Amino acid sequence: MKYLSIIIPSYNMENYLSRAICSITVCRHLNDMEVIVVNDGSKDGTSRIAHHYADQYAGNVIVIDKQNGNYGSCINAGLKVATAKYVKVLDADDYLHSDNLDSIVDMLDGTDADMLITPFCKVDTEGRTQPSRHINLMPLNVYQVESLGNSKAILGIWMHEIIYRRQLLIDMGYRQTPGIGYTDMEWGFIPLLCVKTVEYIPSLLYYYQIGREGQSVDPAVHRRRYNEEIIVTRSMLQALSQAETKHTSAAVRQLLVEKMMGRLKTIYRQVLIVYQDDENKELRELTDWMKHTLPDVFARLMTLMLSTPLFPCPFIGWWYIGRHRRSLSYIASVYRKYKHLH
Repeated sequence: MKYLSIIIPSYNMENYLSRAICSITVCRHLNDMEVIVVNDGSKDGTSRIAHHYADQYAGNVIVIDKQNGNYGSCINAGLKVATAKYVKVLDADDYLHSDNLDSIVDMLDGTDADMLITPFCKVDTEGRTQPSRHINLMPLNVYQVESLGNSKAILGIWMHEIIYRRQLLIDMGYRQTPGIGYTDMEWGFIPLLCVKTVEYIPSLLYYYQIGREGQSVDPAVHRRRYNEEIIVTRSMLQALSQAETKHTSAAVRQLLVEKMMGRLKTIYRQVLIVYQDDENKELRELTDWMKHTLPDVFARLMTLMLSTPLFPCPFIGWWYIGRHRRSLSYIASVYRKYKHLH
């Protein structure tokens, strides 16, 4: 039995893929893992590199070549062939801490927690690392999700920190939205509807590379594609609206509502204040949908402040109702200048 499936979505990653795969293949526990490289219709040497490792590590490295369908389709394809007890996603331009990966795989036989959390750190293109992100949970203690309340362990979790029990994903029929970017946010939200237990393993595992030109978080890229983020946000909200059918407890639903409020504030601020796209059709439709489907989330949305104490205005409510347009426009310009957003 293999203990960990690592899915690596890859599109035109010939300059980085070897580093990602080698951070796994050097492990002494390689035979307890499977590396699933999903080549998303790359036009460079990504497929060739992936197959080189598949030939060298037969049975441990698997390659899926498919037509381009974007990030979510890669996760879906990887989950279809994954066989291990647990599943992790590794972006092809990132890499893992090999020694700590070995230590973590050592532990997987002895736990049945639905979700494991491990620290990550950011690393720039020159290899300089930032301090790793640790959370305030007791190491190796299994928590019931309800007991976490509004813990930052869940509210602020990144996809880089997460390992899921594969059977949980199978049982809930988990799939990510294909055809668009930013669906890594779904990975850190939708499965939580069904997660019952969480364990924190305090060993740095994931190195998240920042500063690469063309990344989806690159401001120039995001400005062209931010409507995709609105679509992903709606997907997450649709999952939240199905909490009752997933038998999600009231406490966990409330935790996810709190998590979603942070996401919503970020996306509305980006669209309305930073990009000044107050005629955005997708955002208007999303807001209308929330009003009728998730009235408790909508009510809170209408009262969210741009920021306190400097900009204490319910900017989303003002925009949606259509009042105070001049005031909102003025506040937005001051906010952008204050935050050095141009």
